[in-house]
Order: sequence, then C-alpha cells, then structure tokens
Amino acid sequence: MNFIFKIMAMTLSLIFFTTFISKVINWKDYKQTIASYKIIPPKGISISLLFFLINEAVIALSALLVGWRPFNAVMATILLLIYTIAISINLLRGRKDLACGCGGVLESERLHYGLVIRNLLFIIAVVLLSFTSKENDISDGWLTIGILLVSVALLLITAVISEFNQVRNQFRHLISEDRRIHDGIKL
Repeated sequence: MNFIFKIMAMTLSLIFFTTFISKVINWKDYKQTIASYKIIPPKGISISLLFFLINEAVIALSALLVGWRPFNAVMATILLLIYTIAISINLLRGRKDLACGCGGVLESERLHYGLVIRNLLFIIAVVLLSFTSKENDISDGWLTIGILLVSVALLLITAVISEFNQVRNQFRHLISEDRRIHDGIKL
C-alpha cells in the first residue's frame, strides 16, 4: 500500500508540474480559455492566470521535494475547487464547447461532468496523501526512480487515452456531419 501512495504522490506532483509547464508555454491560449469561461472580468484574467501558475508550480515543486503535506493539500484543494466550480458553472449554463484549460495530459477540448468527477477524485487523493505523507515521502533514493518511471507511464497512458477520445469525438462529428449532408440530399 505504501508503494501505491508513493506512486499516487509522484503522479499528482507531475500532473501539477506538467500543467504548469503547459500553461507557461501556451500563455496566450490559456488567457483566452480563462476569458471564454466568462467568469473573471477581462482586467483580472492575466492576474488569475499568474495566480494559477504560481500555485501549480509551488504545489508541484514542494510536493516533489518534501512530499505531500497538509500545506500542499490545502493549496491543491483550493485550486482544484476553483477549477471545478468554473467548469460546473459553464456546464450549468449549457456551455460545453469550451476547452477545459486543464493543461498538459489532462487537457480536454470540451467541458463535461467527467472533469468535475475527476477533480473531486484528485481532491480526495491530495487530502488522503497529506494524512499519510510522513510514511509516503517520494524521495527515497533509488526507489524514487522506479516511482518516477511508473508515474510517467501512467501520465503517458492518460495522454494516449485522451488523444484517442479526441480523435474518436472528431470522427463521430464527421460521421454526423456526413449523415446530415446525406439526409439533406435525399430530401
């Protein structure tokens, strides 16, 4: 069980780190994504993105260096709650054709309730890790390399599944467009 917690800790740390890197690289895209949510006033978008970036970097780096502590759990929970509330607001508004703005391997082209469930599971995971952090530090020498490799593999699997889902959705869209065109010709 200890090994599973260590993998979970490393994987969550890497998720926050890759999300941070993705948002830094695609700064303008993420500003547009935040604006598309229509929750934050235009003047607050850059400040909000900077807030998200700083928090994601602090969470990832401190979790990688000292393990998941209550401090990390509180910061991650607040950040994940903000993201979850923003997604939920737009879903309740019926606005699903927005990128989630999750970044990295978690990015989704459309909003859906699965993102809300995923974020709630992440919150449960970070809280659980904060209570078990003393026994589950991820900096145990050579074991860390193995844990890192397993975590990277999990992230790669997640990325492949995400890409597959996006291609599948695009394919479904093309089929439905073709059917509409075909049905239009019959009439």
